[in-house]
Amino acid sequence: MKVNTQGGFTLIELIVVIIILAILSVFAIPKFIDIEDKARLSVVKAVAGSLRTASALAHALTLANGNGSDSNTAVSMEGNNVAMEAGYPNSDGIAVAVTSDITPTITATTAVYTLATLCTITYTEATSPNAPGIVAATSGC
Repeated sequence: MKVNTQGGFTLIELIVVIIILAILSVFAIPKFIDIEDKARLSVVKAVAGSLRTASALAHALTLANGNGSDSNTAVSMEGNNVAMEAGYPNSDGIAVAVTSDITPTITATTAVYTLATLCTITYTEATSPNAPGIVAATSGC
């Protein structure tokens, strides 16, 4: 005589697994939501760092070319002429020095990079030879 046995999970076992998954998701979902904010903050820091680095490199090129630290003479960075003001890139020059997918809005003395309409990073050109341009992120980032 053949005994027919079926293998499977009982209803209680399935309910226990669902409860365990629900408890784990309570802890996991907030971590995944937080990743988006951290990614946006990383982009802001990367753009701000690029602006600072490009400004410092252009200033170093000005000095290496034998121009004074207060020079308004353009420097060439990777074949592009970077306009200078007081030895640092002006608002037009910083946009040339930083190659980015984000196109800045340029005014007389500032270049404003807007990220997903949530926050902006502003580069304000130098006003004296001893002070580099100012990079600042606005609220909302």
